[in-house]
Amino acid sequence: MNALKAEMPDAAWSPLARDYLAAVGHTTSASEHFHLAVFLTIAGTVLGRSVYVTDPHPLYPNFFTALVGESAYSKKGTAMKYGKSLLRQTGTDVLSLVSVDSAEGLIEHLSQHQTRQKTDSVSAMLHFPEMRSLIDKANQKSTRSIIPKLSEAYDCEDLQLVVRNNPVRAENTFTALMGGAAPEWLENLTANDLEGGIGNRFLWVPGPSREPLHKRPPVNREKWDAVVKALKEARTFWAGDRGQRDPSRVELSSEAETRMEQFGKFIYRTTREDPLISKLCGRMEGHCAKISLVHSGLDLSPRVELPHLERSIAFCQFLLESLYEIFSEYGLSETVKQERKFVEAITAKPGITIRELQRIIVSGRVDTETFHRRLRWMTAEGGPIVGLREGRSIRLYPAGQQEPEAPAPAVKEVSFCAACEHPLRLHVEHRGQRECMACLGISSPLCEHFRQQGKLCVGLPLEGTLSLSDPPESGKQEARANVA
Repeated sequence: MNALKAEMPDAAWSPLARDYLAAVGHTTSASEHFHLAVFLTIAGTVLGRSVYVTDPHPLYPNFFTALVGESAYSKKGTAMKYGKSLLRQTGTDVLSLVSVDSAEGLIEHLSQHQTRQKTDSVSAMLHFPEMRSLIDKANQKSTRSIIPKLSEAYDCEDLQLVVRNNPVRAENTFTALMGGAAPEWLENLTANDLEGGIGNRFLWVPGPSREPLHKRPPVNREKWDAVVKALKEARTFWAGDRGQRDPSRVELSSEAETRMEQFGKFIYRTTREDPLISKLCGRMEGHCAKISLVHSGLDLSPRVELPHLERSIAFCQFLLESLYEIFSEYGLSETVKQERKFVEAITAKPGITIRELQRIIVSGRVDTETFHRRLRWMTAEGGPIVGLREGRSIRLYPAGQQEPEAPAPAVKEVSFCAACEHPLRLHVEHRGQRECMACLGISSPLCEHFRQQGKLCVGLPLEGTLSLSDPPESGKQEARANVA
């Protein structure tokens, strides 16, 4: 993934989401993008099956959220831990699973929890600190059914498993998921992993890495308690004291319906030329409807009003922009990925030395031998990189952007040297500055003659003309003086 350019718009934040950020945002270097995504995921889980919109089938506010960032430094896990703590303190009856070993295990856990609680519905939150483990299990023959079953769980369908003629069933399910993903892992996903039904069910939320905090201030308890209280009130309002009230259908206002139709057309026009992005955005309108349902549900509103939908659209537009960055190297060969990293590093810092570039590129995936072989190919004639020798170093530029060679100095008459302020009759104008010959390192027989006497020729009131020959490769320039 390239350096993140997409930024979360202010319009995507609700007042309650801002309170959540004020409660925990200052305690960690995790991106604000992560905090907003986690808040929406937890808020939707608290509402559960108590509210829904139709599209045309019921859509409940459950989300599969993937936080995309560098391991360790992006603090994905820290952001998710705050979400788990928030969910726990709301007192919502949700089954929490750290991982899922198989589709059978998921259904059994849901069925057993529903039996213990003696409820008509069952909710679960799946946590994957690293989603790679989920895909690895899905690629194994014995557990490959887990992805199709998660797709069913996302749609909040009844889940059933038949083991030795003994059916195991979980009814009226509600399943949400939070996971972390490293950009390097996403680059290696296959078409089966990503372009199937599971890829467009995820909210892919990237976050930049930041400098870690050396001191960790405490959570703003006042803001935290206010968020917990608001979530509890919303849950009670929609589901009742015991969570047994029938689900409430939430309608879109006429203005919101018109705006949603416009947004759907925008998504289609924007993504239809890119097959991968088009597939990943196949459920973007559904995501938008679900997020707007969360905002209206927290406001205790029986309708999704235009402000609720505008917040949702702002968030989804950020998701759309981020998809192009997250999956910019999806499907590319390793050679092409390496070459793009070369060009990106040199474009970001024209004139970078080979040693500086090597520190950026060489890692566990690109060894030193591969680095130099790739650099020789890319700096060959007609390649995308140009190398110019400057003294003992070779500096690299994007082709067509290298610095032009400095013109040969011209001789004019002035009174003082700009470099040493020595009075003189002759000087050299070089790179837009007036400098004497000694400052530029120009040598001539006349200079050598006076240097032997401990004097500088440029400081003498010479009369006549001074001409410069073409500079040789050594970098010094020969001068000859004709003194009248």
